[in-house]
Formats: sequence, structure tokens, C-alpha cells
Amino acid sequence: MKVARMSKKLTAEQLAEKIDISAKTIWRIESGQALTSLPVLINICNILSVSPEFLLGQDLVPGVSKYCNDRFVESLLSSTEAEREFLLDMSETLQRNRAKYEVK
Repeated sequence: MKVARMSKKLTAEQLAEKIDISAKTIWRIESGQALTSLPVLINICNILSVSPEFLLGQDLVPGVSKYCNDRFVESLLSSTEAEREFLLDMSETLQRNRAKYEVK
């Protein structure tokens, strides 16, 4: 959530004000110390322009460090729609041709 918030150039205080909760609550949610209600989650998603699946799953890629996940998400969020389509095409091409380039 923090990466999505920062990509919108919002502080925790600004996000908290927009959804009428405390900044401390935002920090606790971001750090995993607190859960939130569904209405608050939906408000956060709407303000940050991300899906609940994105917020709930962004750090769940097995075998990938949180730092790498955060950098990747930040890159995607700051990309244009055309750049995201290009990256998706590249990723799909890499997946289709993975065996051809694997080191043995």
C-alpha cells in the first residue's frame, strides 16, 4: 500500500485525511500491524486507483524480496498505459521462450 500511496505523491497524513481515519492507522495498516474494514479498504483502493487484489497481493510473490516487489510495483504505477502494455508483451514473450534461453 505504501508504494501505491507514494506513487500518488500522498503522505500517510493526506491519505488518512481523505478517508477520515488517523495517519497512525495508515502506518499500522502499511506495516501489517493492523487490519482494516472492507469500506476503508475500498476507499483506499479508490483514492490510490488500485484494486483490492493489488493491495492484498502485492507482497505475496514467492521467492521475490519485498524490495524487488516494491520497485517493480513502483515502476508499473509510474508507467503509462502504453508502457504497461509493452512490458506485458515483453513478459509474455520471455515466458514463451524461457526454455530457449535457460542456462544448463
